[in-house]
Order: sequence, then C-alpha cells, then structure tokens
Amino acid sequence: MLLKVWHHISFAGINPNNTAVSRRSLVLSNQMSAALMLLTVGLLFSMWLLFPENTVMLSWLSILAFSLTFGVFLNARGHTKFSQYLLSSGLPLMLLVSTIHSKLHHPLMIHEGSYYNPRYFLIGLSFVPLVVFDLRQRTALAVSLTLNLGILVFYNPLHRWAGASPEKIGLGDVDMTFVSVASSSAAAAIVLGMIFLKRANFRFENRISDLLKKTSSQNDELTAGIRYARKLQESILSKDVICGAANEQAALFLKPKDVLSGDFYYCEERAGKIVLGVVDCTGHGVPGAFVSIMAYRALRAAVDADEALNPATILDLTNLQFRKEFNTSQSQMTDGMDVSLCVIDPVAKTVDYAGARGLLFLWQNSQLHSLEVDRRSIGESSIHAFNRHQFTYNAGDMLFLSSDGFPDQFGGTGDKKFGKPRFRKLLGELGNYPVKTIASRLTHVLQDWKGDTEQTDDICLFAFRLK
Repeated sequence: MLLKVWHHISFAGINPNNTAVSRRSLVLSNQMSAALMLLTVGLLFSMWLLFPENTVMLSWLSILAFSLTFGVFLNARGHTKFSQYLLSSGLPLMLLVSTIHSKLHHPLMIHEGSYYNPRYFLIGLSFVPLVVFDLRQRTALAVSLTLNLGILVFYNPLHRWAGASPEKIGLGDVDMTFVSVASSSAAAAIVLGMIFLKRANFRFENRISDLLKKTSSQNDELTAGIRYARKLQESILSKDVICGAANEQAALFLKPKDVLSGDFYYCEERAGKIVLGVVDCTGHGVPGAFVSIMAYRALRAAVDADEALNPATILDLTNLQFRKEFNTSQSQMTDGMDVSLCVIDPVAKTVDYAGARGLLFLWQNSQLHSLEVDRRSIGESSIHAFNRHQFTYNAGDMLFLSSDGFPDQFGGTGDKKFGKPRFRKLLGELGNYPVKTIASRLTHVLQDWKGDTEQTDDICLFAFRLK
C-alpha cells in the first residue's frame, strides 16, 4: 500500500510526453518534496514538544512545512515548477534568513562552536539544483547554482550586514575565513563533479534513446512484415473456409502462441466425402509458419495423388513428400509434424482415419473414446506404412482432432500442465455442447487455466459433428 502511495506521489502531474531525462528530474523533485515535507512536519512536532519557547524556530519550521505541503499539492495538480524552485533556491535562502533571524532573537542559544553549522546544510543543498533540473534548463540551473554558491561565499558579510555576526551578538571576534573558503570550495567541487557526471549520463541516455528509437522502428517494420506473412499463411491454408456446406457441423479453435502459427487444420470436400485433418508442425512463430507451409503443400499433394482418399496412404505420401522437401536423408534437420486425418463418408456413415502422433477422439453415446494412431511423426524414417482404421458412426457423434498445445499448456495451481486426462474430460463435456459454443467455451477454459502464464505452444482443435 505504501509503495503504491509513493509511486503515485512520484509520478503525480508528470506529462508522459516529456523526455526520459525531464521525467526523471520531475520524479526526483516530487519525491524530494514529499520526503522533506514529512521530515519537516516530524521535526516541527519534535521541536514543539522539546523547545516550545523557541517561537522563532517553530515559526520557520511551520513556514517550511506549509511551503513543502503546498508544493506537493501543486505537483499533484501538474504544476511542478514551484517545488523545483523551492528546493533549488528557496531552501538555501530560507536557511540563511532563518539562521540570521534566529541568531538575532535567540543569541543565547548559539554557541561559538555551532555558529557556522548551517554551512554544512548549505553544502548539501548545493547539488539540489542538479537533481531537480536537467542540463537543458540552463537558466534555472545557472540562477540556482549562483545563488547557492553565493550564499556560501558571502556567508560572513551577509551576517555582518544583518547584524548577526559573532562579535555583534556577544560571541567574540571569530575569524572563519578558512571555513568560508573550505565550505565554498567543497560546494563548488560537488557541483562541478555532478555537472560532469550528468553531462556524461546525458550523452549516454541520448545514445540509448537513439538506439531505442532505431530498435522500435525496426520492430515496427518486423511486426508489419509478420502480420503480412500471417495474411499470406492464412490465404494459403484457407483458414477462413471450413468445408463449405459442412460449416455448421464444425467448430475451430486456433490460437497461435505468436502471430504466426505452426499448427493448422485441413478441411476439404471431395467426391462426396469430407477430408479433415489437424497438423502440428515442429516449432511455432516464424519457423513453425515456414514448416506449416511445407507441410500443407505435402499434405495437399498427397490428397490430390490418392483418388481413393485412404488416410493411411495420404500420410505415407505426405511423409515421402515432406522428407523430399527437407532432404532429411542428407541433413540433421528434425522438422516434422504430427497429424490426425479423417475421411468421412456421409452416405455409408463411416469414418476412415489414420494418425501420426496426433490427438484424435470420438464422442459417441455420451462417452469419449481415444482413437488409435501410429506413434511416429511425419518426417521420421520408417519402413512401415501408416495404419488405416475405420468405424461406423451415428448421427450426432462428434470427432475431435487436436494438436498437443492445449493439454501442454501450463497454469492452474502449481503452474503445471493442463494434462491429457483433464483434456479428455473437457472434450467429453463439449460433446453435449452446440457446435457454435464450443470455441467460446475453450477460450474461457484456456484463459481461466493459464491466467497470466505465457502461452506454451500453438493450439489447434477441430470439432466436427457427424450427421
């Protein structure tokens, strides 16, 4: 709670369009005003309890507390100049005048050893202008620094002029020339050192700012390129078309981890049959998108080549084409894809299917069944052909074809995977849902599970109501 309040005080009234250096100066000014206000109020309360007779000191502390409080209020309203000038010029002037006033009215409270103690505070205040202003505010810096150093240099003459020098208030003739020279030199050294440091820091920040602008411009160009690449990928993969007339039977949940996806679905009507597929390519983002284009070309070529639409044969042909494209026999590339592929015959009410490590489920008679697939991916070398399976369905049954992105998503209590058991239970519940509501339900479950956790992988799930 205190951190939130402090953050609000620090950034109150600051225009976000200011440069980083100006924002930092204003933040420090706000923080310093608030801190000094609290310190002054605490000191005022302590002095009131310990020295209630010292009305002069209590009066000056009250003025300072009011000024700082007023400055904090103005900061919150967006008027930060008052605090900046109060801290850089007002404090040393107030310290000088208040000490002179106090020595004139309470000389008995001043002893010879502590007569010039306010100089130490003035030395400390000499660097304040360099904190609350940036180097481009040259006029404000020059006036404030000249005032601070001038007070130190002319500390003795100012006291003599005001009648508050040691000999005039009964402390004897005290020669403090060495103290004046030493304190002025210390303040000048601090100021010069901070100027050199701020100049070096300013140059460094300008370089960083230029680099950030350049990086931001390059990032914008890259993002625009990736978005255009997504449009190309979607046009190639026919993302917006779901089996024409079978559109009302299908629900698609496609959620890339990044802008581009390595997962895609395949849906096509041929010779009175419906070919369904979900493909999970190696990787995600730009690499996954490149692989997905190659995978789509290989799968589409295999479907074109097999007039019988045998899903096992299609996977065999896809594997040959995919390996040929990547020339994996002569390289160490491990790119591949997991596939769930179904061929639906609405007349015979049969489904032929084959799988290469894909996730494939049948919801029938209110029960979810995992369908058997081969435990190898497209792209792997094997002498064995993929296996073909077939079953007869009833109207109202539902097919679920999915990549492994959803069950592999981390989240929940303990940041663990969603898991296949929980995933199967979810699909079993979705079998009773209308097709049009499935995607929204999956969106809600995924967001509820992962929360603020980053998405683990691309997700593609295709649900198809058989009829």
